[in-house]
Amino acid sequence: NFPELNPEQAEQETEATISIDSTDYARYPNGTFRADRHGVVFPWNAVLLSGRYVFPWIFHNECIHVALRQWEHQRQKRWNYCGLWVIEDDVAYSGNWAALLDKYGGGKADVVTAFALPAWTPGFLASPNFRSHFNLSENALAIAEHVVYYSKPYLDTVAGLMREGYHCASEISSLEIARRFNYSHVEMDTSDWYHGIHQQPDKGSECAKVMQELRGKGIEKLFHPCGKDRIG
Repeated sequence: NFPELNPEQAEQETEATISIDSTDYARYPNGTFRADRHGVVFPWNAVLLSGRYVFPWIFHNECIHVALRQWEHQRQKRWNYCGLWVIEDDVAYSGNWAALLDKYGGGKADVVTAFALPAWTPGFLASPNFRSHFNLSENALAIAEHVVYYSKPYLDTVAGLMREGYHCASEISSLEIARRFNYSHVEMDTSDWYHGIHQQPDKGSECAKVMQELRGKGIEKLFHPCGKDRIG
């Protein structure tokens, strides 16, 4: 779904095209997102620098959609659960994950995020359709995607928009879509995070050490970012 970009070939190409998957591309040719080398739609230098990995880093909703469709194909049945938690792989927790997710999931809201803050250069990472129909002014908000929950009705709405070419950096698009279609949104308590969401121990090994100490005291905190040697 995100083909490898050969640097030499990429220098000769004028644009890259993002599609939510090959099946939907055939059925929904409008559901594409062009990455123009002049930066009109997407910063071409970022594509050349990071290759295909720049897409899953920035367009989480598209990647979630692809993963769910692959899940359905492998199991030969529709994904029909009430919602979906998405947790970045550098997040760790010193408590019981099930208890934390139950605290915010189970119909508490359609969208659960760590926090929201003013969006960064929002129009630069959006398709023309999205920029034309959604609020990407200085009042736009971005969410932290380290730990997020999406309800199925919300995911269905997002999928329908992507098929029609509505694409944007998911940190921005997720909340803008929720606001436009009146989906409920809650933020996690800041007290759930260890010293703030980005104020973590410097090294992964230090993160694991602190987590062990907190677990021994029965203190439950989320960590981000945490290195590969984190525990739990």
